[in-house]
Amino acid sequence: MRLYRFLDADYGLKSIEERRLKISNMLDLNDPFDLLAFDMSDKYTRTKFKETIEQVAQENGLICFSEGWDNPVIWSHYADKHKGICLGFDVPDHTLMKVNYQDHRVVFPYDQILNLTNFDDYPEDQQNLLVREFRKCLCTKYSHWSYEREWRAFVNLDQRLQGEKHYFTDFEDNMVLKEVIVGCKSKVTRNQLDDVLGDLKSGVKTFKVRPAFKQFKIVKNQNGKCWK
Repeated sequence: MRLYRFLDADYGLKSIEERRLKISNMLDLNDPFDLLAFDMSDKYTRTKFKETIEQVAQENGLICFSEGWDNPVIWSHYADKHKGICLGFDVPDHTLMKVNYQDHRVVFPYDQILNLTNFDDYPEDQQNLLVREFRKCLCTKYSHWSYEREWRAFVNLDQRLQGEKHYFTDFEDNMVLKEVIVGCKSKVTRNQLDDVLGDLKSGVKTFKVRPAFKQFKIVKNQNGKCWK
């Protein structure tokens, strides 16, 4: 599946040069409701789910992608107000979870779950239900975020390269760089991009974009003279 990651120019070029992407910390996302989609009016629910998320975040991170690159709002929010770049990757479907957008918090099915402390003590059908509900919690967001058209790849941190402050995942078979799209206000030049692409250049499509003339969307700039 072709998915897109928006970055500011400096970090985007560095990511290409180093052939890797930063993995997001599950506890440091830009939405305070992220990973906490359940109705939290019950104190026990709040406590247990926050504890669970904290435990999961110790061993896992995520990479967030978008289905498309033509939305001007995403460029404004995630690519330095159109001065950045967008990386297009081919990512296997089985590694991804699609984000669901809705107006109301998810209601946990207490009436279907036994009151047990240990996950291993639950019968198989109950374990499967708990896993499904937890996955739903990880990938449900408020409907006002729907412009992102987001997909998520959750990754185990034990198998990833740790930098000074962050974890990274390499460009690999599960994340193959196929496109680099340069923002309409970006100062990134063709030569800069060619330099960091190096031996990847022949397999990566590159182009600059502009605001559409008739719609509120971003389109490919067919005038090659506008990108030097």
